[in-house]
Amino acid sequence: MVFAFPVYQQSFLLSERNDGKMGSGGYTLVELIVVLMLIALLATITWPSLQASLDRFILEEAAWRMAREIRLVQQLAVVRGEWFQIEFLHNYERLVIKRQGETWSTLQLPQQIDMEPTTFTYNEVFFYPSGAPSMGGTVPLANGRGEKRYVKVTVGAGRVRVARER
Repeated sequence: MVFAFPVYQQSFLLSERNDGKMGSGGYTLVELIVVLMLIALLATITWPSLQASLDRFILEEAAWRMAREIRLVQQLAVVRGEWFQIEFLHNYERLVIKRQGETWSTLQLPQQIDMEPTTFTYNEVFFYPSGAPSMGGTVPLANGRGEKRYVKVTVGAGRVRVARER
């Protein structure tokens, strides 16, 4: 059995497919401009919320990084059997870590983060070879939107944590 398929002229297939219009397989310039305007409008609407999220993320990261550095200093004091000191320089947005009185390391906060005066006496804390801090205190960090995070060191055991409230 032989099947036969009808043969159509090529011009008939082309004219049926695109109604004889040139370039109807793509988009017009007007359509592209409308789509770009919609994308720009959506970006304009969502940008403030994205910026707020980014500012909050930078604040959280700065607070957790400071807490990690304080814990590291506490562990180093125990492992090395020496006392360490952390100075919180809120005017310069950094903390200075000293080992036996000599500068050992510094941590510079991101430019968007402000360190407010701490509750530590003289804005410093010592970690003794036992790992215990000389005192407990809080380091307030803030971003430009007024959001704050508090890095807290408890007296005695020297637990270090990040809190949203004082």
